[in-house]
Amino acid sequence: MHIAIAGMGRMGQTHLKSLALNFPELHLHVVSSRQEGHDFARKFGVEHCYSDLDEALAHPEVTAVIICGLSDAHEAQVEKAIKAGKHIFVEKPLAMELPTIRRLDELAKSRKVHLMVGFNQRFDPTWSRIQQEVVEGKVGALRLMQITSRDPIPPSMKFAKASGGLFLDMMIHDFDMVRFVTGQEVKEVYAKGAVKVVPELAKIGDVDTAVVVLTLADGSMAVIDNCREAKYGYDQRMEVFGSVGMLQGHNQYGDTVLHYDEQGQHRDKPLYFFMERYQQSYFRQMEAFIQVLEGKIPVPVGAYETGQATEIALAAIKSVKTGKPVLL
Repeated sequence: MHIAIAGMGRMGQTHLKSLALNFPELHLHVVSSRQEGHDFARKFGVEHCYSDLDEALAHPEVTAVIICGLSDAHEAQVEKAIKAGKHIFVEKPLAMELPTIRRLDELAKSRKVHLMVGFNQRFDPTWSRIQQEVVEGKVGALRLMQITSRDPIPPSMKFAKASGGLFLDMMIHDFDMVRFVTGQEVKEVYAKGAVKVVPELAKIGDVDTAVVVLTLADGSMAVIDNCREAKYGYDQRMEVFGSVGMLQGHNQYGDTVLHYDEQGQHRDKPLYFFMERYQQSYFRQMEAFIQVLEGKIPVPVGAYETGQATEIALAAIKSVKTGKPVLL
């Protein structure tokens, strides 16, 4: 099987390394505008390197493409790949607007092309176990879900301007996790946001600190808090509370060492950032994509799921601006 990877930034290199080391039977192709990207690919035995996506799409043996370049290029690259008849994995965002997401979904279906989107947290062992135990009824009837996500360092202004903002870039993962874990749709969104970390974000209409309350189809609630900076490290926690029990997922650390002294108890900070914390999820996500291509499983997260999470994010943005809940 021949698969092209478009983009040799952080995510492209992660996917290339994962596929090359764990699926040696694959024939990998790489698209990168930088020589450094080609050099990295050569280290893993990649023979086909291109500077332009069109070259990879024109290769008759390439059956699928992994798109992980600049976010604002995803829409055009996905459309090109669909029209070339290639199956697609694309890092989020697929697109920033709902009509575009739905158009690409319909186009992919009309061409019988698989379109999978990179919501990697669904593949995290801790979060997926929580989801499975909720499905099995371990907490009973859902009452309340809580998600905390706080980054160790704020993004650059260059990134923030192109990202779509906190709700479409960062919290969108949490919106997807609420739907994934609970199996329910969101009916109402009420959001509050503030600029507490990076004052310049106010100039582009973004926030760096936010709390959102989601009302689900059965009347239960999910509360999400995000912040672009936490001095104590990357904070990723989840709690699901129900009529007969509760499930919790906590931060992960590089080791289990605890140091006790007269000042108290001490340990290292959590794993540094998302590349370290969610490393296993990226492998499992690629494993799932290969299984999709082999016809073993359906697409686990596609344009529909992306559209639902995006709709919630856009509603949160509207709620912050109006100060009122938004019905979906």
